[in-house]
Formats: sequence, structure tokens, C-alpha cells
Amino acid sequence: MDLKFKKAVSPQDFDTVAALADEIWHQHYGTFLAKDHIDYMVATFQSAAAVAEQCANGAEYYIAVVDGEPVGYIGLEFPPKECFLSKLYLRKSMRGRGIGSAMFDLAEDLARKHGESSIMLHVNKYNDGSIAVYKKRGFVKKCDLVTDIGRGYCMDDYILVKKLDRV
Repeated sequence: MDLKFKKAVSPQDFDTVAALADEIWHQHYGTFLAKDHIDYMVATFQSAAAVAEQCANGAEYYIAVVDGEPVGYIGLEFPPKECFLSKLYLRKSMRGRGIGSAMFDLAEDLARKHGESSIMLHVNKYNDGSIAVYKKRGFVKKCDLVTDIGRGYCMDDYILVKKLDRV
């Protein structure tokens, strides 16, 4: 397996992220969120235009590519002292192959290069599988957060944090 990470910088890259988001979010969140809620979140936060705007405002997206095929992506923001891992998504068919671990490793390496001392993320309270993965990676619960995202939808999350060791 040939795994590479491609930084998303072009309109084609943003289209790739948006297509992956549409596929993976519906596949993953469909067990505990309504389809219209997922549709709204993808359109609002993960359309090609939304991803391009986030990148223009300092976010960085990286596409995981296996044997030439895009299979997932991560999104990061770098405010002082605490990296925000806003996205980490991988196709279900690619899980269990070490790709997710490599994505976490990349996020941690990038956070360290930006001088961050920790990584923070939001995870839906009903996303038990992802919560278990994050805990296994050393994340701990900091607090609860409910965010109104418009049109009557909310995100009901935990905020998890991982302190980074200096390398």
C-alpha cells in the first residue's frame, strides 16, 4: 500500500475533499443523525467553496491518497498553543489498515511544527466509535459543547484534548 498525503490547495483538491465529505459523512453519521442534518452540515461546512474559504483563512486540509485513490482527509487550524483538529475522516472500507493512525501522526507532526502544545477536537456525543479511537490515541474529555449551526440544527459535542510531547 502506497499512502501519501496531499495538501489541498487547488479548486480540484477542494472538490475532492467535498466529494469525500459527502460520501463519508453520510456513511458515518447516518447511524445517529438524520439525513437532512447531515446534508446541511456537508453543504455548509464541507462544500468545495466552504473548504476553499477555510483554507483562505488559515486552515490546512490534507487528502489521504492510497495507491493514487483519495480515501480520506484531515482539516487543521493553528491558533496559538492548541491545534484544532477540525476534521479527520476516512472511508469505512479503508479503516483497520493503519491509515487513520498515519493521519493522526501527520496531525501531531504538523501541530508540533506550528509550535502547538496540544491538539483539540470536537466529537459528537453519540459517536461512540470515534470517541473510543480518540481515547486510544490519548485524548481526554475537557468539556461538553452544544453549538447552534443554523436552521434549527445543533452540534452536541464533547471537546477532547491531547497534550503533545515535544520531539
